[in-house]
Amino acid sequence: MRTVADYLAETLRNLGVTHVFGIIGKSICPAVLKMVDYGLEFIPGRHESSSGFEASGYALQTGKLGVAFATSGPGGTNLLTAAAHAKANNLPVLFIIQSHSI
Repeated sequence: MRTVADYLAETLRNLGVTHVFGIIGKSICPAVLKMVDYGLEFIPGRHESSSGFEASGYALQTGKLGVAFATSGPGGTNLLTAAAHAKANNLPVLFIIQSHSI
């Protein structure tokens, strides 16, 4: 049976995403593992904010969709500055904040 993580990973791959940035957390781990199964490279960060800026920098340099993950709560709010940067610079970045396993 396919899960939401399967659909998410497949959709990202079909959109041409090759790299995802973020920090592994309890709720995000199944989704990240599924993305790796679908051939996406997961690049772990040391802080959610840095992962968000890595995704923004990736989008800026490649023109491809950058993707950053975080868990809910403080992890999600740590992406806000990077999200504002991406919006201000019209960068194609998707920020995913997960609160429950998918």
